[in-house]
Amino acid sequence: MSGIAMYDAIPQPKDASIGQLAKTAAEQVSTLVRSEIELAKAEIGLQVKRGAIGSIFFIVAAVFALMSFFPFIMMWANLFSLWLGTETWDWCGYLIVFLLLLVFAGIFVGIGIWKMKQVEKPEKTIESVEKLKEVVPSSTKPAPSGYTYLQ
Repeated sequence: MSGIAMYDAIPQPKDASIGQLAKTAAEQVSTLVRSEIELAKAEIGLQVKRGAIGSIFFIVAAVFALMSFFPFIMMWANLFSLWLGTETWDWCGYLIVFLLLLVFAGIFVGIGIWKMKQVEKPEKTIESVEKLKEVVPSSTKPAPSGYTYLQ
């Protein structure tokens, strides 16, 4: 986070004008909002990075799964030729390659799931915003009984 300092309320002189008090309040709210934004950036940035790394492992797993399709087709082609009377065992090599590629894809899916589980909610930001709701009064008031805004 950047160095936005948070201070206790600045004591105001008893004879401060309303304009001075409003200016001080605006500055304090501005500082509070900026510090909340900095906290959110810092906390969410780490989670986005973790999510991106997890996504990369899913992409690699998809590539391996796609690559395993071609040896599988070739294995079936050689198996059919074997059934038709040729005495070769070429299809075993294709089957082994196919199974190895699926194992690699499974490993990368596992790593991707593990990385995605590391992505956490920005707890500090959520907690801080909840506290902010208690401090800053809401400007919206409920509608009077029997009155709707869409008349």
